[in-house]
Amino acid sequence: MAAKVETNAKVIRTRSLELESDKLHPTYRKQLESRYNYIIQNKDISDSKLLKEKAGIMDNVFIVLPETCVAELGLTPNINDKGEPKKIWFGRLWQLRLLDLLRYRQKMLANSKTHCDDLKEAKETVKDCLKNTRKLALVVKAQAIWRAKIVQRAHSFHVLNKLKFTNVSGFIVFLHGSGGMTVNNMRYVRMWAAMGYVVIAPDNMSASEFRHRDSAGLFTIDDDLDYWSKNLVYTSGTEGEHAYSTKSKSVLEDPVKYKDLYEEVFRTRAAELGVILDRLPVFIRRRGVFLAGTSEGAMTIARYNDRRHGKLINGRIISAFNVEYCYFTPHENAARFGGSKKVPTLNIIGDDDPYFGPYNSVAAEVAKDKKTGYGKAKITGNAFETMVAQGMHRGLTVVLEGGKHDPTITHDNFLRDLFSSFLSAPQNCGELHLQWGCDKFLSSQIKVNKFIKTEKNYRLLHLNVKKAPHSPYLSYREVETLRRGNIIPKEELERAHKLEEINVRSLEQERAVLFKRFLNMVEKEEGKHHKTQRETIYSANVIPEEIAELRAMVEENEQKK
Repeated sequence: MAAKVETNAKVIRTRSLELESDKLHPTYRKQLESRYNYIIQNKDISDSKLLKEKAGIMDNVFIVLPETCVAELGLTPNINDKGEPKKIWFGRLWQLRLLDLLRYRQKMLANSKTHCDDLKEAKETVKDCLKNTRKLALVVKAQAIWRAKIVQRAHSFHVLNKLKFTNVSGFIVFLHGSGGMTVNNMRYVRMWAAMGYVVIAPDNMSASEFRHRDSAGLFTIDDDLDYWSKNLVYTSGTEGEHAYSTKSKSVLEDPVKYKDLYEEVFRTRAAELGVILDRLPVFIRRRGVFLAGTSEGAMTIARYNDRRHGKLINGRIISAFNVEYCYFTPHENAARFGGSKKVPTLNIIGDDDPYFGPYNSVAAEVAKDKKTGYGKAKITGNAFETMVAQGMHRGLTVVLEGGKHDPTITHDNFLRDLFSSFLSAPQNCGELHLQWGCDKFLSSQIKVNKFIKTEKNYRLLHLNVKKAPHSPYLSYREVETLRRGNIIPKEELERAHKLEEINVRSLEQERAVLFKRFLNMVEKEEGKHHKTQRETIYSANVIPEEIAELRAMVEENEQKK
């Protein structure tokens, strides 16, 4: 019997099930039929504004489900990985819970005819209880207990218990950066879900009292959700006490203010993470979870004291943060790993990261200033030295050549290989160069900077990764085809290169707008031989030797307009 799902005039075959009465137990056959006959569409809850307004920290957690979980829960997939059809479900916990409730009601209505007799009998029993004072008191007490349990379950991950038998690859708790679930944050969770991992990501923009962004509704199967889109989740900018955009000049003008801000942000995000970990279902706690974060989220993961969670943590992924004493860590103790040294840790960062890179970054500029600056004298731009100093048992530091704060725009497909290896065997991360020795292409892309092997069997590895030879805008399948020496259609290559050109042009235009805004200020300082900080797409200063280039860029953009 083939189970069919009707969604907006489209029929999707979810899977074929041969339900032969002589081979399957009747009860099991009934369960399978029930599971695949009731499919809920995401548009059914698009107008649930009341629930959206009452949602709290748990309710607003993002849940990203792989294909097997989507089929198990009877959901309609609403998002895809790069170059793949829509197989993933992305939404908030309250949305998932409501969809599950609607599916349950649908099943009950379908079976209501067979349960009419049982319902009549139940009604008669209730009437008898209402006539007896003692029985009525017991019913009221049971009712109160039942309501308390319903409220308790409503603010938990109880609905995830239904994923117990889906054979997912694992579970990842992810903390987004200071901008929310945007750019590479969204791309990461799509990658991991495509690999079979369930991603649980608290949304600090919707659950925090210190900052806020208006959120969009639940995606549907017909929505165009471009993998390279910068923002799919929010409909407004960031507002609140913890809304910030770091510039070296601002930090140097008022270092105390920014130290206090970053410390408050860490405490808020750490408390948020603790709540999520404490409320995970028992079957997830038995399997353990990976902690992952990017930028601000990575800082929280690095500093978080995970020792109280025992063996729950299988590994850490710290992306776009250097774990060094810098402007983002108010004191030297904050520049250390706060959790267990036994947890395998992966650090990913670009060598041209404008915030935490070793050269011309906010961290380097703030540390260089002798008056009001603070931070490590020589920023290395990665966490390797911190791992060595603290005696990390298993650690891998990956520095991406030409990588920015968003590493996906240069190394998207390489990151997939890296995540796959780390998530499947985190204890081997300190010897990844040996593990990849059998792969000619991957081993040619990496260079061992340092490899430390101690008498206590500790393994720490520092890798430099070359620029990707293939466009990151090609799908992973297409890149694998090229790696094997096969040829892919010319149209696909042209499409990928066109996307890359559009993205590069967008970044250049963004820089040009910032440069034009501050061009007058820089020209005034030019005659005084005043050297300002280097400009990035995240800040608003520029060194004099770039002025001619910037003028040309601005004029070119104006001519195009």
